[in-house]
Amino acid sequence: NSARDRDGNLGNESKLIADDIIVITDNDINGYESTGRKMDAPKISSAVKKERREAYRNQKNGASPKSTVKNDAAKPQPKTHSAPVNVAPEIPASKLFVYIKDPNDHSRLVKMKSVCGENAGTTDVVLVLGEKEKSAMRLPFKVDANDNLLSQLKNTLGEECVVLK
Repeated sequence: NSARDRDGNLGNESKLIADDIIVITDNDINGYESTGRKMDAPKISSAVKKERREAYRNQKNGASPKSTVKNDAAKPQPKTHSAPVNVAPEIPASKLFVYIKDPNDHSRLVKMKSVCGENAGTTDVVLVLGEKEKSAMRLPFKVDANDNLLSQLKNTLGEECVVLK
């Protein structure tokens, strides 16, 4: 934390300018009782309700939905000249499943995360936790599923605990 003084020099302490300051003690926090009412859920406008009802009915009946944009035909469409684009065939996304029997094994989880962090890429990572009641979650990072990564994970977690699908 640092702040600049009037001359623009960088200081080593933070500064705060306030009109009123109220000190709240631990006793105030522990003794706090809510006196207000609970917040109501937000209400949907009638126009949005109507659009959603129509969309649901159309979906249920199999009819095509009406356009919600007014005067589509009145606006001239700009002419664009598109050059032919070579589209690569889409490769099906693979997923790396990592199975950890004991969710409380912190050292294995940290090791798995560090190994995955060293091999960033485009493959999703799904972590499966628990032995009896399994719970799966997609991790917020992706990896490059190369042989090096797979061998490191298999050495750390076990051969049967790492599957690439």
